[in-house]
Amino acid sequence: MKEIATLIQFKKLLILVFSCLSISCFCQDEKNWYYKNDITVFDSLSTAIGFLEDPTPNHWQDIRFYNFDGSEYFYEKEQLQVKHDYEIFTPIKVLSETDQWYRVNFGDAKLYHKSDTILKFHTWEEHIVKSVAAVGFNPVANPIRKGPSDQNEKLYYYHDEFYHPVKIQDDWLLIRKYNKAYGWIKWKNGDQILIDIFYLL
Repeated sequence: MKEIATLIQFKKLLILVFSCLSISCFCQDEKNWYYKNDITVFDSLSTAIGFLEDPTPNHWQDIRFYNFDGSEYFYEKEQLQVKHDYEIFTPIKVLSETDQWYRVNFGDAKLYHKSDTILKFHTWEEHIVKSVAAVGFNPVANPIRKGPSDQNEKLYYYHDEFYHPVKIQDDWLLIRKYNKAYGWIKWKNGDQILIDIFYLL
């Protein structure tokens, strides 16, 4: 009986060891810097026509949003911040536009008047290049390439590196490591967005 009990304990120990090894291997395979940071995910381009952002310095308190009935929408300053205690403006999605208004997705607010120049309208392309701190992507399905084409040579994907957007050419995004351009990835495929967006590092 003692030998059987010892064997059972040994089997349990083996199961525990292999479980730990599996978890360790999985974590290594999945390891990437952006899992540690706040992530913004957009499924498709059709979720917005662009963004309101880049507010005039020291004029955050003057930004005005409105309800459909024309009444002003009141909000807290924290709603404009990417993260509490960070003086970084949260880009506001623009769903559609008319001659005078942008229809926005900001709390319960619905409208922003085009005559108000505190915020600037940026297209998707302008937004990614000017406002996004770094991008995340699947290096297997969307490998880094030497040029903006699927026929170009693949480049090595460095885990735990920051990849910053530089410029867009059609479906391709030039990214850099540190201060040097490194390679190209696809940022979209038709209406589907292929990158994750980070406003903080």
